[in-house]
Parts: sequence; C-alpha cells; structure tokens
Amino acid sequence: MKTAREIRQEITELTDKQKVILDAVEQSEERKFTDEQRQQLKDLDGKIERLQKDLQDAEIRERAQERVAAMSGGNPADNSKRSGEDIDNMSQFKWSRFLHHLHMNRNLEGVELEVHQEAVKEARERNSSLKGFGLPSDFFRVLSSEDRQKEDRMREQRDLVVGTATAGGNLVATQQMPMIPALRPTPQVVAAGAQVLNDLVGDVDIPKQTGIAQAAWAGETAAAAETNPTFGVIQMSPKRAAAFVDLGIQLIAQSSEDVQRLIMRDLEFAFALLLDQAGINGSGAGNVPEGVLNANDINTVEIGTNGGALTWAKVVEFLTSVEQSNAPINNPTWLTTPGVKGHAATTEKSANTAKYLSEDGRNLYGMPMLTSTQVPSNLTKGTSVNVCHAAILGDFSQMILGNWGVIDISVGNHRAKEGIREFVINALADVGIRNEESFAVCTDITPN
Repeated sequence: MKTAREIRQEITELTDKQKVILDAVEQSEERKFTDEQRQQLKDLDGKIERLQKDLQDAEIRERAQERVAAMSGGNPADNSKRSGEDIDNMSQFKWSRFLHHLHMNRNLEGVELEVHQEAVKEARERNSSLKGFGLPSDFFRVLSSEDRQKEDRMREQRDLVVGTATAGGNLVATQQMPMIPALRPTPQVVAAGAQVLNDLVGDVDIPKQTGIAQAAWAGETAAAAETNPTFGVIQMSPKRAAAFVDLGIQLIAQSSEDVQRLIMRDLEFAFALLLDQAGINGSGAGNVPEGVLNANDINTVEIGTNGGALTWAKVVEFLTSVEQSNAPINNPTWLTTPGVKGHAATTEKSANTAKYLSEDGRNLYGMPMLTSTQVPSNLTKGTSVNVCHAAILGDFSQMILGNWGVIDISVGNHRAKEGIREFVINALADVGIRNEESFAVCTDITPN
C-alpha cells in the first residue's frame, strides 16, 4: 500500500508530463493539439484523478495512524515512510520464529520473510548488501512504538537458558512474570540535545565555515586589504557497530511474548549505549567514532598537575572558554559522572558560606546537569591514577548521531554441548560534531 508521500510524487511526475505536452503545443506554429497529444493529456488526467482519490484515502489512513500512535505514546514521525499495513505487518514479527528458522538453517516464512525482504530491498537501494538476514532500519522504532512501557520492564542478562530460572527459565510460556531489568547506564547525549539522523546513504559531508572575512580601516583612496572566508567539511562515514546475544535453543523454541520484547529492547539498548559512549568518549581511532572528550578543537579546563576538586572558579571557566571561542552554545548542558554531581552538591563555593556549587543537585551554574556512568571516572592525571572524573559542558545540538541502513543478523557459533546458539548483529553508525568549540571538557576532577 502506497504512502501519501509516494502518491504525491506520482501526481507530480504526471503533472510534469502534462506540462511538457502543453509547452510543446505552445511552441508549435498552430498552437493546437494533435490527436496524439489530446489523448495523452486525457490519459494523464484519468491517472491523476485516480491518484487523487488514493491520496485522500492515504491521508485519512495516516492521520488515523497518527492519532492511534499519539494515544499509545508512540511517535508517528518515526514511521512516516511506512504505510499502516506495513507497520501492522511488521508488528506481527516474532523473534522466536525468526531465530528458530535461523538456528535450524531453514528458509524464513510469512511476516519474518517479508521483513527480511524489505531489508534486502533497502540495502540494495543504498548500494549495499546483507551478509546474513536483515531487519529494516526503522524496525526497532516500529516495534518499539507498539508497547514501549511494557518493554521497559523486559530487560535481562545476555545469556538466556530455560533450565536456569534466573537466566531465562522464567520466560517460557508457562511463567508469565514481570522481569526485573538489568542495571546499566542510561544513554544521555540525546537527552542533552544531540541530533539523530536516520536512514543515511553513503558518506555524509557537512560543510563548515572555518574562517571569516575581515574588515579593516583604510585611507580614503588606499586599496582595501583582501581577506577571504575559509571553508572546511565535517565528514561522517558508516562505521560497523556489532553486538551478539547467546540464546538457549530450548528458549528459542518455547519463549513467550515477554522474550520477544526482551530481545528487541536488549539489542536496541545495546546499540543506543554504544553510540552514546562514542559521542562521549569515542577514541576516533580505527573504526571508532570520535567523541567530545577526544575532539581536537575542544576547550579544555584543567584543575591541576595531579587533578583536584572542582571549584567555583573552574565551573565558571567552562562557560567562559566556550564564549571566548565565539562558538554557538544556545542550550548549554552539563554531562558528567554521578561522583562529580555529588561532589558539586556538597562542595561550597567559598568556605563556611553554606552556598554550594550545585544548590539543588540538578543544575550547575544555572545550567541543567545530567549524569552517566558512560562518562569516564577512571582517568589519570599526574599522581592521581585511575581516579579522575570527566565533565562536559556544551551545546549538544552541535553533535550529530548518524545511522545507516539495515540491521544485519548472522548466525554464529552453535555450542551444542551447552545448548547455546550465538546470533551476531551488525549496524552502521557514526558521530559528528559541527562546532567542537561549542564544548568545554575537564578530565582531572577528583571528587573524593
């Protein structure tokens, strides 16, 4: 079923064909239609009228889908390129059936085959190919919108085995129990304002002006000094992100709907955490994206030779250094460790004033403060070995998280003695920062 956008595109193409015919008539000497031109216009009119009716139906359907998604807490914008039928079909996807066919080396069937075929089509459109079995790029977004709140309770450890209650046995169909989610970091760079670009194709170049033209005073008849703006480019290219999950083969055969959600959310969360970590502290070496803490043109704040406690003067220095760079910082946000947050809430601006760096534990210098254990707390400065924490202040809207194409799933090792099958999942992503000067970082805070 075609989307409203696809139908509008078809109407535009047919209208353009009509315009070509009308222009040809206008440029002819007699300015009259030939029988062939008249018939062509009539045929095009008929097609356009039929498409306009289809468009009305598609718009009604998509508006209804948006209302349903809004009432259920979903985000219809994420699935705008999917028709209602496509979304409904994808929501019928079953991980247990999908993984069972892969484990048994059988051909996919039904909805699972249709989802894979959609991934193959999408990969082909991106001049790519799948090495294993594929899921479309918006697969997680579609399924997540179905029952996000319920899935949030369905995270568990990676190795799932039916025979062990604490490692998956409570997930078989006879045990309908809510699960206690595994403890893990919370992705924060998107919450801080980072922009996400999905469905990218090929390398992405973001133009950037690196220098400006300079004006200067000159004599009445003196020649003006020539200055030219300079330009650069920020390049983003797809980098492989991989994860794997070990599943007991009995669990694959017996799993309930809870496991479908658990597997999906666990994999989705694994990739979200990986991209979040890359945005914060990616090394930029090899196939790893470069994060804020390792960017070349970042503003740096240093506590001391061996690190030290955060002071009010250093807090102010973060914002000052960014402003002195003339960098945009429209919505400055702090991102640091829980240790630094506690340190700021218990450290006085000046001795014996009972005025603390962070008065409420949520803001610092009037700007919101987020925390994540993905921000490193084991750094070294001088004699302070593996105890230094990092802190970032910046306009995170200058950070771009890019996602490319489909999700590729391959069948890995089969540990027959243990009854375990390994499934390897690959995706493509990268991180780009438009203006690195919009951030200031410190990596030698010792909060204890």
